[in-house]
Amino acid sequence: MTEVYEFVYTDCIYESAMATLSLHRTKKGAYKAMRAFLETDYMQWYNERIIYGKGDRRWIDKFGTHCAWAVRSIALKE
Repeated sequence: MTEVYEFVYTDCIYESAMATLSLHRTKKGAYKAMRAFLETDYMQWYNERIIYGKGDRRWIDKFGTHCAWAVRSIALKE
């Protein structure tokens, strides 16, 4: 059996399930994809926070409060 790694993410831990965003041959590749995705997502969150201001109701929560992300291993069968 071959083992691959998946990067999974959900934007709402209360209403949706984890979705696979990418598959990788190595754990390092999966973590690299996760880091790139989270950096992009954080910058979008931060820029919107700057535009609308910290006093807006949307910014009470910290980044990633209701999100979840992980790297999982999967065994591929023939």
